Amino acid sequence: MITFVHTDEEFVKMYKFRTQNNHVVLVKEFENGVATIEPTWDYKNLDEFIEVISGCLNGKSNFKKELMKAYGHDENSELKGINIIILGINVFISPEKKNKDEIQAIIDSSMIKHFERNLREVIDSSFHCRYCDYITNIVYSTEIEFVSKEAERKWRKKTDKLRETETGFFIVDYADNLAKYIQYLVEDMDKKFPTVIDEAMEDIDSLTMAEGDTILEAIYLLVDTWKYGDELIKWNRKVIDFQMQSIIDDL
Repeated sequence: MITFVHTDEEFVKMYKFRTQNNHVVLVKEFENGVATIEPTWDYKNLDEFIEVISGCLNGKSNFKKELMKAYGHDENSELKGINIIILGINVFISPEKKNKDEIQAIIDSSMIKHFERNLREVIDSSFHCRYCDYITNIVYSTEIEFVSKEAERKWRKKTDKLRETETGFFIVDYADNLAKYIQYLVEDMDKKFPTVIDEAMEDIDSLTMAEGDTILEAIYLLVDTWKYGDELIKWNRKVIDFQMQSIIDDL
């Protein structure tokens, strides 16, 4: 059983419910009996989020009661289901589908259909992974690895502060995605770092809203903490050398 506590989100019409395990359920809206929820940064992986969604739909929890109270409805009003948002994709979960495996299957199916229908199926089939593979195998299944425990603490301290601003959020988002993607290509796909970095950055550019100085800040963040930080420094030096030589050649 998961017990929820309701608190108002100041200035924004959203509501936070916190579980006994200290997970946040962020309800963005509640219309026509459907609660729209998206994961917050405190979830380590998709499994944790699914477990909480399953708890929301469990008849023994007081989520429905607190939800109705927050939005001014009678506590006996119908909760027709939960619409969860993952990477901008809306996935509807009906109250009958409260089993974790069922919820996982619905999410997987919805994501694959969305990405196969709306995005390039293959970035470059001879080198890169499919977008749907990126989502299922990387975003929720890969953890960033750090050069040391101290570096990991530094990362968490810096990223917590950066996420407080819009620009900082984009920096962290880019760094997080790039690191996970390269780790996947190098460690799971047996690629060499120097051969993947440029293409990986191009692909992450298409998945995030980072650009210019934001990308540069993301690189600096990874150089300072990530397990492949030294490789990133070597790559950056080559880029600078190439740019300098181009300037000289144009003189």
